[in-house]
Amino acid sequence: MASFQLSPRVDDLPAVLSKFVSSVVGSINEMAIEYLEQKRPE
Repeated sequence: MASFQLSPRVDDLPAVLSKFVSSVVGSINEMAIEYLEQKRPE
């Protein structure tokens, strides 16, 4: 299993990319929400 994790097959690339994209989108979403909450008048 360790060697499989160190060298993932090409078939696993879409899953890795989707995980990466979803994490990036999630962090950007959190930053946008914080920014909008700061700009919102009290």
